[in-house]
Amino acid sequence: MFSPEPQRNSLQMFLARVPSTHASYPLLLSMKSNQLAGRHGEERVLSYLQEALHNQSAYVLHDFHMRIPNAYSIQIDFVIFTKSYILLLEVKNIKGHIRLQHAPPQLVRTLDGIVQAMDCPFTQMTRNVMHFKKLLGNQSVPVYTAIVWANRSAVIDPLMFEAPHPLLFVKQLPAFISNLPNEESANVSLRPLVRRIQSKATPFWQTNMCERYSVSPLDLLNGMQCMACYSMAKLFEKTWVCMNCKCRVNSMLPENICLLFHFMGENLSMQMLQQLIPSLRSRNLQDLIQSKRLQISGNRRNRSYHTVTPKQVKWMEINNK
Repeated sequence: MFSPEPQRNSLQMFLARVPSTHASYPLLLSMKSNQLAGRHGEERVLSYLQEALHNQSAYVLHDFHMRIPNAYSIQIDFVIFTKSYILLLEVKNIKGHIRLQHAPPQLVRTLDGIVQAMDCPFTQMTRNVMHFKKLLGNQSVPVYTAIVWANRSAVIDPLMFEAPHPLLFVKQLPAFISNLPNEESANVSLRPLVRRIQSKATPFWQTNMCERYSVSPLDLLNGMQCMACYSMAKLFEKTWVCMNCKCRVNSMLPENICLLFHFMGENLSMQMLQQLIPSLRSRNLQDLIQSKRLQISGNRRNRSYHTVTPKQVKWMEINNK
């Protein structure tokens, strides 16, 4: 289990270890493209948020996750707090011809003659609002929502039903925010409210990547990876050198070790770790153990290592005063 920030590029790193001949490679390549598109869309939205909020006191939590074990989890792209309102944004950076239908609720995308059904963003937002309001409790601050389309080339059909949430193109966001009520609530203490909601955030939990994408750990390429460009490195005598950007990779060993747990599972033996980094020795793990990023269990013969779940998740904040 890792916090969102170390995970942001893990799919690209995982893809670099999967042979291009593997059956799962096309799926991983497609998912990588979708992930990058989503990230670029969020970056565009962030720039327009900064424009819209530059003259008011506001906090922005980006990529908010909350998980109640064995119950439910929610993920909200942006949560904007002001003394007048809270705004929840769901960002879509999907290109093509888009049709949003009500019964059944679906997003239908046509691109290059291929028709693809996706989850309805309205349904997703309605569910997120329901659970987010539980976090707020008795707070009287109003909650507003919007679905923001970040892809400029998308063609969206006119809706044939009444939208439960506003649907905006990204350039409409500043005007939309400027039209929200700006009467400050005397009963809202903004900073404590943000801290309380932030404290409810939990690490984004997913199964290990080999299991998720049906890739055997034995199929992965072994060696060291470059943390700068995610390419595989080659060993020259005792120095690992990235074949893409030519930087030296030896100092990136701790990050490489942590990624192996994300790729193969939270509990690994030294033998499993050496499948991907054959030159690895137990002494190479000492710094991670001393910094409490890894823990040891079992005796010398049956020793295994496991990751330590983060107790606190750090989220990006913007505070304009």
